[in-house]
Amino acid sequence: MTTEKPLSPSGATLLPIPAGEPVLTLYDTLGPGHADGHALAREVWRLEAEGCPRIHLRINSAGGSVAQGYSLFAALRHTRMEVHTWADGLALSMAGLLFLAGRHRHMAPWSMLMLHNPSLTAEGEAEDPGNALILERVRQSVLKMYADVTALSDGRLATMMQAETWLTASEALALGLATDLAGQAPQPALEQTLRAQAQAGIEALQATLLQARPAPDASAGQPPAAPAEGLATLLAQLAALEAQLTALEGRLAAPSAAVASAYTPLPQATARANGQPERTFRQWERHNPQWLARLQAEDPARFEALYRACYGQKGGTR
Repeated sequence: MTTEKPLSPSGATLLPIPAGEPVLTLYDTLGPGHADGHALAREVWRLEAEGCPRIHLRINSAGGSVAQGYSLFAALRHTRMEVHTWADGLALSMAGLLFLAGRHRHMAPWSMLMLHNPSLTAEGEAEDPGNALILERVRQSVLKMYADVTALSDGRLATMMQAETWLTASEALALGLATDLAGQAPQPALEQTLRAQAQAGIEALQATLLQARPAPDASAGQPPAAPAEGLATLLAQLAALEAQLTALEGRLAAPSAAVASAYTPLPQATARANGQPERTFRQWERHNPQWLARLQAEDPARFEALYRACYGQKGGTR
């Protein structure tokens, strides 16, 4: 016998929280005169002391006070209870970080998540060297918090924060930042679609960057100059798409047939042991350039295929 989840009048799946399980709400910004993050943190500890096995935090907030966010973040991360967080609308800035603190992270299909660097209050002046130093320390602290609750690298997180990255629910799911959309397990068809979109976006951005990149000085034998400052936004977008694609590839059970046929393993088993799809050329450049040198010597055709897939042209004599 099977049971179906109840539907709302619009046909969307409803996710009723079991009766008796405590629900906290963050439906305001954090700060004096608004939602009190310290009080919410104390409520978490009180519920744990009473022996509650599970709590739910529902969020629709633009963020707010970093100090109050720290209190609630620590409570959500350190409690022995099972924490479910729900993005019911906006989970921005510190509210987005609190959403990520949950063990199970549910996003409504229309909800949005935003990561960015912390900023000074209206009373602060960014030009003040003292304030700038404090702000950088806070940024590093918040980056550690993001790193604690995601599988993304510090470098990618820093780029996403700098670019003020806004993510739809589907994009957050693809990056592993949400565990489900409206309680539905991620579907392979959705992930394959998102993967194709990410790959297409990466290819388009790479083509734009190749056109905009200054040509090398052949007479001097010098490599191309660093991208101009005006390309920072494109680079940030490219990093975000690469992060999305890497997360999607990790979530898929196996690479597509096209990828599997193009990336055959080397004699000494260079495929990743955990069964995940092989890294792209760009990822090998960053993490293990020595492997690329060996690949070029032992399997130049495969080296060329990896390079062409990443940069859209022949690798030449690297």
